[in-house]
Amino acid sequence: ITLPAAAEVKGRVGVINDESNAAATNNITVDPAGSTNINDSATYVLNTNSESVGFYYSDNDSQWHTV
Repeated sequence: ITLPAAAEVKGRVGVINDESNAAATNNITVDPAGSTNINDSATYVLNTNSESVGFYYSDNDSQWHTV
């Protein structure tokens, strides 16, 4: 899943959820658009069944963060 460009999401929070309950077998990789990071990493992986994670973009450090 690719997160949108930062300019498109200012002030918004998005949530990704393993609705199929299969992330342990079929990992869900979240990749931000462009060269931004998520919590200082290039990608974020959901690898636990039924896992959910929220994302928001911070202008303070120009990267995505998890909630």
